[in-house]
Amino acid sequence: MVAKVLASPLAKVLGELISKTQSAFLKGRQLVDGVVVVNEVIDFAKKAGKECLILKVDFEKAYDSG
Repeated sequence: MVAKVLASPLAKVLGELISKTQSAFLKGRQLVDGVVVVNEVIDFAKKAGKECLILKVDFEKAYDSG
């Protein structure tokens, strides 16, 4: 009950506090948004004839402990 009371006001400003680039775990943002952005970057690089480097970091172990 206390958690819900505290979470309600926080939820109203959470979207402003967290970077716009975080695309998951927030209401109104989807995990697949990041994939769409990466695809757009790759497409842009190909069309512009530019090289690009994409780095994927696997955070599975960070959340899989405990």
